[in-house]
Amino acid sequence: MQDNMMGKPNALKQVNLSYVRRAIMEKGSATRAEIVDATKISTTTVRTLLTEMQANNELVEVGFDDSIGGRKATRYQLNAERFFGAAFCLDGADIRYLTVNIRGEICDMGTFAGGENAAAAICDFLDELTATVEIRSIGIGVPGVVSGMSYARKNAEGAFENFPIGKIIGSRYGVPVILENDLNAIALGFGRCYLKTFPEEQCEDTNMAYLHFDEDCLSAGFFSGGRILRGQHHFAGELGLFPVSDTQTLDELLASPLDNHAYADLVARIVAGICCMLNPQYVALGGEAFRRDCLPLITECFSGTLPSKMSAEILYAEDPWHDYFGGMAYLTAEQIFADVRLVKE
Repeated sequence: MQDNMMGKPNALKQVNLSYVRRAIMEKGSATRAEIVDATKISTTTVRTLLTEMQANNELVEVGFDDSIGGRKATRYQLNAERFFGAAFCLDGADIRYLTVNIRGEICDMGTFAGGENAAAAICDFLDELTATVEIRSIGIGVPGVVSGMSYARKNAEGAFENFPIGKIIGSRYGVPVILENDLNAIALGFGRCYLKTFPEEQCEDTNMAYLHFDEDCLSAGFFSGGRILRGQHHFAGELGLFPVSDTQTLDELLASPLDNHAYADLVARIVAGICCMLNPQYVALGGEAFRRDCLPLITECFSGTLPSKMSAEILYAEDPWHDYFGGMAYLTAEQIFADVRLVKE
């Protein structure tokens, strides 16, 4: 690291600060010795950085460790009220916003009009927000195919249209920006909420598929080991485009007049297909168009369909917006200290 940064003392300092911040954040709180051990940065440099961070109101002291013969070691924690992230969820003509702290906790939320230009509307909002709050990362959830800092979705004519929203916002504010497909964020939020509810389950061992039923499409996201599984273009699984015959897609079949038994049987078959391909531990079902009252029937139809080692437990996702917010809050907070990256020269 230091070889690459020779002659660039300010760049080296910023890298070291990034490592120290991450070490404290990952541990929750840490002593100077623990930070030195985690970062491999010299004791003198860590002492200097901690002093500067305290002067900048980045740290709070949360007590002392027991003495082993010398002075008691001060334990430090990052100040959750110092740096924030801003997340945005595009929702038709409206944009929903969140401000989050370094722990991923939502501090504020609301809605504002997106108008015809979502990027301009977000910039107007951020111009006001950054006048009073130090924003260190920006997350944007979008209903489309993500490619770098742009996303594409179909317009009224059925053709894909590209929106470089992440590039516009990133160049204006100079902080890390993450663009995420909405279903990926929903699946991540649901998965993380589930693990908080059942902390005895190990995150790295949990695999989950999330199926989202909208009025006009069936989509999916996949959560494994605490992370979202992303395809080549980062979008969630567009299951509704799967052809079920020469003339009909799965979306069209779901939109046809199905009674509850036919609907439950179809959804159970979809779940079985997901299990055969990905072998998830859980399959969560949700979305505005999902028939909640059919859940027991779906579970009954699915039961015994597959061998036990290929089967999954079916869950119900009650509030997709709650999950969406949770996923975007986590992703945005994760980027707050991601502004320094090492690049091999």
